[in-house]
Amino acid sequence: MAKAHLDRVKVKIGELKTHFSRYLRDLEGSSEPIEVCVREDTVAYLSSAKAEKGGNPNSAELSQRLG
Repeated sequence: MAKAHLDRVKVKIGELKTHFSRYLRDLEGSSEPIEVCVREDTVAYLSSAKAEKGGNPNSAELSQRLG
């Protein structure tokens, strides 16, 4: 399984691909994102849409967040 670091799940891409459904189920009940790594470098974070206070952000909000 993935490593936990300060309550954050850290998972390598191969592990995520192999057990993707399980990680999605885990996200449903969590407010903490999953840190996705290639080797030891973080490349992405996966988080639950329900973790956001307002639910799913709209495209304008996403564009603003992404810069």
